[in-house]
Amino acid sequence: MTASATKITLASRVRPSASALIQPTGDEAIVLDITGERYYGLNEVGARLWALLISNPLLEDAHHRLLDEYTVTASDLERDLITIVDHLAEAGLVSVD
Repeated sequence: MTASATKITLASRVRPSASALIQPTGDEAIVLDITGERYYGLNEVGARLWALLISNPLLEDAHHRLLDEYTVTASDLERDLITIVDHLAEAGLVSVD
């Protein structure tokens, strides 16, 4: 299900697609969509979010972990995570429920 069909909140479960392969590149990462044969770049926070979602799909848990790791307000991080997940979902790289 794409982000446009599902409202993304911290209560959402976000699962990386089985057709998405990730390659870390230092603090960042490259995601290859093997279905669409497209590459996507993730910055440091996006790469860390992806790693957290692999082990636990609950966005709220990732939010708590990232708050401990970065100097950012809870509301700014929530907004940024929802934006990242929305872009990933639109690209078909994650499912949201």
